[in-house]
Amino acid sequence: MSRWYDFYERLSPLFESLQFMDSNDLEVIAHGVMKLTKVHKNDAVFSAIIENMGKERPHRRWYDRDSNVAMIYYSLEESSPDFIDVVTNFLDEHVPPSIKILGEEVSQIYRVADAPQSYFVE
Repeated sequence: MSRWYDFYERLSPLFESLQFMDSNDLEVIAHGVMKLTKVHKNDAVFSAIIENMGKERPHRRWYDRDSNVAMIYYSLEESSPDFIDVVTNFLDEHVPPSIKILGEEVSQIYRVADAPQSYFVE
């Protein structure tokens, strides 16, 4: 089953890489995404994102465990492709190359898991 962000080829590995970043670097990136969100979305939408982060979820995923990553996730979840491109470009500039490699590996695992069986048959 694909996750919504897997449909964005550039975003998926960058988003996955966030789980490997230290908290100080992640906080800086989250602050930058928050500023982009405030610029590109109205205050009501931004408030709804913050409110959505606080909701209890039956299955806590890796991105819900850190408030910085959760804020990035919920800022993007129902965003326009244009806004996703803006944040993807921001992440691409701020995620260290060594961390991007880890995100790409995780993203690749999901791509293979979601591939149709005919993909593996010669």
